[in-house]
Amino acid sequence: MQTQRLAMFIQIALALFVPALILALHPFTPNPAADIKLLLTACMAGLGLLAGAWMLLRSRPENLVWPPLASILLVWTGWLFVAAWASAYPDNSLMSAGRFLALTAIFLVAALCYRSPRHFRYLALIACTGVALASLYGLLQKIGWDPFPWDEGHRRTAEYAKLPSTFGNPNLAGHVLILAMILNGYLVAQRGWWRWTVVFFPFFLLHFYFTGLRSGFVALGAALLLLVLMMLLRRFKLTSVRATLLCLGSFAAIGVGLLLSGMLFWRWHSGHWLPLDSSLLLRYNALLSGARMWLEQPWLGWGPGNYAIENPPFWTPYEQLWYATEGRVNRNVHNDLIEHAIHSGILGAFFYVAFFVGGIGLGLQAWFKATSRELRLLGGLIACLFLAFVVDGQFGFNLHAPVSAALFILLAGAGLGVLRRNLGEASCRDQKALLVLPVRLLLALMMFGSAIYLVYWEQRVFQGRLSQQSGRGAIEWEAYDAAESLLSKAEAAIPWSWEIPHDLGNAAFEAGEVDEAARHYGRARTRHPHDMRNLLALGRLYLGQGIVARQQEQFVEESLDVEEMIPEGETADSYLAQASELATTLVRLCPPWSEANLLMAQCILTAAEYPLDGSVAGIENEEQAEAVASARHYLEQALLEAPTGYRAQLLGMHARICMAQDDYEAAGASLIRAVQANPGNDATLLLFWEYSQHQDRIPAMLAELASHQPRLERNLRIDGMPWDEANLGWSLLYQAKALEALERIDEAAAKFQQAGQYIAYDVGYWSEYTDFALAHDALDAYEATLMRAVGDLATRDINIPAGVEALAIYWDQGMRGLSSATNRLFVSIQEDHAHLPPSQRAVRFAWCIRMLEASLEALSQDLKTASWLRARFGAFYHGIGEYETAFAEFEAHVGALPADQQLILGFFWYESAKALEEHERALEIARYMQGLAPGSWEWHLAEARALVTLDRREAAVLVYNRVAQEAVLDAEERTRLQEEMAALGE
Repeated sequence: MQTQRLAMFIQIALALFVPALILALHPFTPNPAADIKLLLTACMAGLGLLAGAWMLLRSRPENLVWPPLASILLVWTGWLFVAAWASAYPDNSLMSAGRFLALTAIFLVAALCYRSPRHFRYLALIACTGVALASLYGLLQKIGWDPFPWDEGHRRTAEYAKLPSTFGNPNLAGHVLILAMILNGYLVAQRGWWRWTVVFFPFFLLHFYFTGLRSGFVALGAALLLLVLMMLLRRFKLTSVRATLLCLGSFAAIGVGLLLSGMLFWRWHSGHWLPLDSSLLLRYNALLSGARMWLEQPWLGWGPGNYAIENPPFWTPYEQLWYATEGRVNRNVHNDLIEHAIHSGILGAFFYVAFFVGGIGLGLQAWFKATSRELRLLGGLIACLFLAFVVDGQFGFNLHAPVSAALFILLAGAGLGVLRRNLGEASCRDQKALLVLPVRLLLALMMFGSAIYLVYWEQRVFQGRLSQQSGRGAIEWEAYDAAESLLSKAEAAIPWSWEIPHDLGNAAFEAGEVDEAARHYGRARTRHPHDMRNLLALGRLYLGQGIVARQQEQFVEESLDVEEMIPEGETADSYLAQASELATTLVRLCPPWSEANLLMAQCILTAAEYPLDGSVAGIENEEQAEAVASARHYLEQALLEAPTGYRAQLLGMHARICMAQDDYEAAGASLIRAVQANPGNDATLLLFWEYSQHQDRIPAMLAELASHQPRLERNLRIDGMPWDEANLGWSLLYQAKALEALERIDEAAAKFQQAGQYIAYDVGYWSEYTDFALAHDALDAYEATLMRAVGDLATRDINIPAGVEALAIYWDQGMRGLSSATNRLFVSIQEDHAHLPPSQRAVRFAWCIRMLEASLEALSQDLKTASWLRARFGAFYHGIGEYETAFAEFEAHVGALPADQQLILGFFWYESAKALEEHERALEIARYMQGLAPGSWEWHLAEARALVTLDRREAAVLVYNRVAQEAVLDAEERTRLQEEMAALGE
């Protein structure tokens, strides 16, 4: 009695599980339609195993039903765990094997708990109702009424248009709809009130039509053919075994005949033996690469769940092209038979075939053997379900999809259990010896352990996915500390995931922690050595570190503050070697991929010390000539399959390489194509300008840009995005430069002013406009444009460049604002001093300094004011690396300033002298400043360093000792002093 109640309880739990499995969605995990369903399946399997363990201990052995095919499933599951342990990635593989264990548990529990055809019919009704609700939701998606918060990127995909419903993908929906339509036919075939369920069928059929799952029609056609044969053969008085064998043989013969006839028809119709659209071609190639994988390791396979990790080296050229153009990979073979052979070798494929052939055979036997209508219909349903599922599985991966796999396994277990109980085969007395108490205890213990294992790991994975999705959101919101915390928590929950350390690498990279990013990307690589996006990110990171390290090694005076970015012991060559190795791997895995070829080209050029900054540089030696030629080859490979949004960058780089090789014809062709792809890209326009100047084609450039201006204006009207403004602004700027070169000055001035409406936030614009205004005495229009731009930028809450702000202060307040304007400029230059090399500071501020000087030509020649201002300009010139001008200004004007101002500017005076190798003068400046500030130990140190530079070591030692004895220093300053003294001793 207790076991009957428990069985009823499990039936109720399964009745709740089925609609939850079908309808559940969870928007806060990376896969809203799968992660929650996998958790529900594991929980249901765990609950069922606990109930089964209790029933095993409490029931009498003869009342237990050992369902048909259970032995195959159990051995199959055990073999999957063996293959998982033996694989190269056992953690990932064991999780996949655990999910198959959950399906096996559901099969066994359903077989134990469902005891009559009536119980099964209610289960079928619940399943059909759940799928009907999902289909209704899918049809609402079709008309745009979708309350679920899918992201916009998902809504815009072609898959969404095919009604993914609660399944997340139209193909996955189609797999379930096949089962639902067969179940619906079974219910309608019942006598009595069950026939009302025919109302479900239009929903199923319409939804199935919109999914576009062509293999589903084949699967349904196969089930219909089998049903016809079953009905015909039942008219003959044959034993159930003979009828089953004859039915299977007839079906196989007719099926082969129909396949050959279809191939002949297709050959006659199209000239090919098979349909060759892109979707089917991808599946054919997946079958080919999958078969090659299986042949590589035919016995144990690669481990369940490891196909996505191990497959890229086996990609066919078509699969490589698919990834290069679509950016997507096959995570499944789209053929369950081959996939199981890949997962667990030839035995895995054998168990797959044995299970489905056994299921079809058992269903047929029940059809031919049963005397009652309800059992005969159930047998026919089982045969048709197994057949449709296995046929559908030869074109997809329905046994790996959460809903179709769990729903099919549940129906199969329940149906076979009912048949075993009601066809006089339920007795287990012949197994009584095996089910003695110790054996039952051991089995119960295994079931209990399996339940804990399944629920613990799946809920842990689900929690990890929640944290992962939250971490990705934190990256989007630039909350990098929170992202690191969340993603670290996710990785602790899912330690075999390669996606989470990749996300951690993205967060670290965005936060500027380059070494941490490399460590995370490297960890992701150990878990998935062929993840293309991760290899690319790591390759780009190493390339960037190599470039920075080379700056540090060769151009110290121009380098960034990179001490913390480059670990001790690393060199530019070591970073570039790693980047090149990754680029080589990427090109080998996917030769047509544009980004891999671009990375290879960049690595080659950087290794040969050819600049990547976008300028046209000459070729200095034979090594660079070879590197440029090789890079051009890879760029041309990249251009073959480059996506539209990426094409302008590649074409611009290709044009630059061609110009370096003096191949101006090819460069011109690439530049025209680049401008057509993106007519407002500033880097492309700069190259186009250099090319047009060199080839005397400025009128042609002007005409080309003018022809695209209406398109840019239309884009801005329609979309109004920041990049639309930038594109239009840069196009107008280069039109202005072209007009200026053609001496159409008034038109050029108008274009400069127009450009200011769109790119006034960019110092590059102001630099170009400053040159024009100073050359053509257009200061009034320049001032009006700048003042208007400041107001516009402030209204739109866009950062105003410091140079623009300084000029605006002066022009707004006149002489009263001069001090504030120069202070604003001085502070900005000093803020950038620690982060940018002088060359980049010059780009940011040189134009402003020139314009400010030009605006101050009428300044009163009052000595103090003039000296203070000229000395301040000396500091400006020092900040942008123009040391000669700075030194001259300091020499002429610092001495006339009050002592406090001399001390402020004295440091720049001293550093300018050192930069010009005027070391004697630097020593004099340091001693002069000591006279102004006798207690300042910093100037004593400056004196000591100047003495060291002049190789007057004894005098330097005396000064260092005086500082060490007399100066009040903190720990850090004293350590630095001791290091300098130790270096002097060496």
